[in-house]
Amino acid sequence: GNVKGRVKLGSLSPDFVKVELKGDKPVDPVTTANGGQFEFKDVPAGKYTLEASGFVQKPRTGTKDVVIEKPADFAKEIVLELK
Repeated sequence: GNVKGRVKLGSLSPDFVKVELKGDKPVDPVTTANGGQFEFKDVPAGKYTLEASGFVQKPRTGTKDVVIEKPADFAKEIVLELK
């Protein structure tokens, strides 16, 4: 399945934030672009934690759990809030 979404910090959607999908299967990290957007393609079924980390005025991180049961049907848009 594809996991895509946007990283936000309040009203900002910062670019150049590293986003990782950690869990059952290894997935290469991506970097946000075009207003905080990110996308992971062809992610296998499993349990994952989305983790964003970047420097926006100071170091910031945000996490969200994701479960992919049927990869072909999974196309969820996720908002990941930095703190």
